[in-house]
Amino acid sequence: METDRTREAGGVMSAVANACEAIVGLPAVATLEWCDRGAWCLAGLVEPALAVLTIGTLSPIGDLTVQEVSGVAARAGVARARPIRRGEPEYRGEDPRIATLRVRAARFRKVGIKIPTDARTTPTVGRLIELPGGEAVTRGDIPRLFNGLDAADVLVGILGLGNPESDRVLIAQIAPLGSTNRMNALHPPALAAVLPVIARRALLALGDGSDGPTRWLTDREQIVLEQLTLGKSVRQIADDLERSPHTVHDHVKSLHRKLNATSRGELVARALGHTSTAPLSAAKAAMVEPKPTPQSTPAEGQIESKPGASIPINRNQT
Repeated sequence: METDRTREAGGVMSAVANACEAIVGLPAVATLEWCDRGAWCLAGLVEPALAVLTIGTLSPIGDLTVQEVSGVAARAGVARARPIRRGEPEYRGEDPRIATLRVRAARFRKVGIKIPTDARTTPTVGRLIELPGGEAVTRGDIPRLFNGLDAADVLVGILGLGNPESDRVLIAQIAPLGSTNRMNALHPPALAAVLPVIARRALLALGDGSDGPTRWLTDREQIVLEQLTLGKSVRQIADDLERSPHTVHDHVKSLHRKLNATSRGELVARALGHTSTAPLSAAKAAMVEPKPTPQSTPAEGQIESKPGASIPINRNQT
């Protein structure tokens, strides 16, 4: 018996270490699949499992008055064993359970978990029957998310994100799959230990929400940013992507505005998470013009900059 407990504890501790390592590797900027990848990190705590990661505003009575973004993922034999970009071809051919969960997660509103604002600075974690809110939890949207998807149980964790008075929270849900996969007493504290780690990464990438809506990067902007971190020039990126330098330069300008960067070095630092400078809100981003540098400014007469800010996109589109 003691050997079994030791083996269980070792397995959970290993899962926590792996989850934290994966979380540190999450993008330091607001990519469209950020919450999908975050959910994938969390699903590893109890795999095989489905996971949902949501960021939004939680009212005192347990309703999501605003859902900013929601991501879903699966681990170990369900759909795939790695996170993907929504722009990848196989995204549309994913496991039907993931597709169903994605639609339900987008409609997730009635959480039912009642947590006072001043108590959200520490994680609230538990199985459905253990969470504060009573019947409001079991009759809310959480059980409906996983209904019919072979989920054995649901582990839920909630933690405030940024200023406590904003009521902004991060909500994690992990559902073990299969009749033989069960959570043990160590899984709730494991999730409680991981939540602050992913919350810090979320704040770095998405901002604290104090300046308005998050400026999400488009798939193309994300690709350009990744190429910039490799030290490539606008001309090289344009050749690789088979696009004009003018188009790539427009993407770079948009990245400067969205990431609140005034130089190429600062832009790359933001992308790698080596600076605490927060990304700008939609309103402020339109007023920022990056300072030209020899690397980021095209040759004279080669490209004429277009006026105006980039247009915010629908972050949930695929």
